[in-house]
Amino acid sequence: MKDISERISALTPEQRALFDARLKQKGLRTHAATVQTIPRRQNRDSATCPASIDQERLWFIDQLQPGNTAYNIFNAMKSCAQLSNQSVACQCKSSRPS
Repeated sequence: MKDISERISALTPEQRALFDARLKQKGLRTHAATVQTIPRRQNRDSATCPASIDQERLWFIDQLQPGNTAYNIFNAMKSCAQLSNQSVACQCKSSRPS
């Protein structure tokens, strides 16, 4: 026997409406009736979100030099010695660009 949720989801829209009406007559609710939804915004233009400051910065850099990935520079270090907080802090300070 199929799970009840699978059986309900397999109903046609007409069968589903009849099913919901019968449940309502008996004072019962379906899971779909209890789900709260967020209302859709009326004005479509106000639905766009503003860019974050970081997105604006990347957009600005791309406008100055399209396709340049200079802002993606990373730094790697190799250490063979045992690490301590003090040695890591010293290493990080010395590897910073001036």
